[in-house]
Amino acid sequence: MKKLYFFALIGLFLSCSEDDDFERFSDSNYPTRYFFLSDAERGRLYEDFDYNLKTYFEIDSLGYLDRDWEVDRESELFEGNINSEELVLKVAREFLQKYSGFIGINDTSLLVVKRIQGNPRLEENKNRWFLQYENQVFNGIEVYNTQIGMYVSPQGIYETFGHWYPVIYLPKHMDVSFEEAKRNLVGKTFSWIGMAGEVAHTLTTDDLNESQEEEKVIFPFRKNDCYEMRLCWKIYTGIWNFYIDTMNGEIVEYEQNIIS
Repeated sequence: MKKLYFFALIGLFLSCSEDDDFERFSDSNYPTRYFFLSDAERGRLYEDFDYNLKTYFEIDSLGYLDRDWEVDRESELFEGNINSEELVLKVAREFLQKYSGFIGINDTSLLVVKRIQGNPRLEENKNRWFLQYENQVFNGIEVYNTQIGMYVSPQGIYETFGHWYPVIYLPKHMDVSFEEAKRNLVGKTFSWIGMAGEVAHTLTTDDLNESQEEEKVIFPFRKNDCYEMRLCWKIYTGIWNFYIDTMNGEIVEYEQNIIS
């Protein structure tokens, strides 16, 4: 029942994609949009979350699990013993299988462990473990910023962050080629933070890596009261990574990739 309710909400998000406040693309089904929930909708989902440690959680604006920062972690969380990576992975796997709908996962077998951290030999870290999974990969394309983190104690999972997106529409064609997206960056000026502070730089063809192979990324782009699942070209320069929509050439995001 929990998963049915969760995916019913997803269907509502998809059906709202014709809103007049949003840009039209040549593919009318693009992009998938995840709209923010009302407090009442979040409350109903929280009621459906039947878990012995639910007081440590809340439901975020998209309907996924998040930490309730107003609730202190009780010492009872760390009573008992969980002293092996195998046991931590087992506890996490069982939680994810049971509550997959609250984290946006259709198939838990697709999860890839990025790191597991804990040192039960140190008293201050005793029975406190951190587990992190790699970004979601949808139809062979990485989804930006979708790592899932979990904190584990002998009593179970007491905190999670991050989620996946279970429904993503990919356009059947791309209106902007990789080379066109690169050419359109030339002549544009961006700022980066260096040792001397903010520095402006205008991109030239010398900034572009001519040997870079085509790379696509699905980027959850915040727009108004939703996230749009944008299919983007990822383009590297000496200073920035750019994420450029494959349908309209919009620079969805750029990030500095050097540390000053």
